[in-house]
Amino acid sequence: MPAWVILLRGINVGGKHRLSMADLKSYLLAIGVKQVETYIQSGNAIVETDAKLAKALPQLLAEQIELHHGFRPMVLAISQSKFRKAISNNPFAQATENPKSLHFFFLTAPSKTIRQEMLNELCSTTEQYLFADDVFYLYAPDGIGRSKLAEKVDKILGVPTTARNLKTVTQLDLMLTDT
Repeated sequence: MPAWVILLRGINVGGKHRLSMADLKSYLLAIGVKQVETYIQSGNAIVETDAKLAKALPQLLAEQIELHHGFRPMVLAISQSKFRKAISNNPFAQATENPKSLHFFFLTAPSKTIRQEMLNELCSTTEQYLFADDVFYLYAPDGIGRSKLAEKVDKILGVPTTARNLKTVTQLDLMLTDT
């Protein structure tokens, strides 16, 4: 059965939208996926399921969380091949020395309009970015928390995103290898 990467946006941040990984795992299993493995408290999981269920999974999981916790997070289900393509397309090899300096912003849908003028205006002199295959890569060696560009990515691309740093992406890739 194919492996999928599940990413939730905005859970367990600043004490808001609390969701234990045990609950996340329980909801995923109840939906019908197999072999659930979670990683850290920010809403990352590797599951095995068929493509049909994977397509419905974001809505089904968001509904379960809303029912039990009172909030509805954004949920992405990314195929193993698409996730690995995002890794192989990484244009910032220098980030391996500081894996928290590179963030992969995964889009919920293809971007139809990119506000290039806003990208150029918000990008600091130390930051670099690339948009390829529905992933926005942001290399921010001074830290993502200081990046004006990072906080506006959704607006610039015109679609919601969820970001993971290279360290998390690498760990999820290792977990995919184990499935």
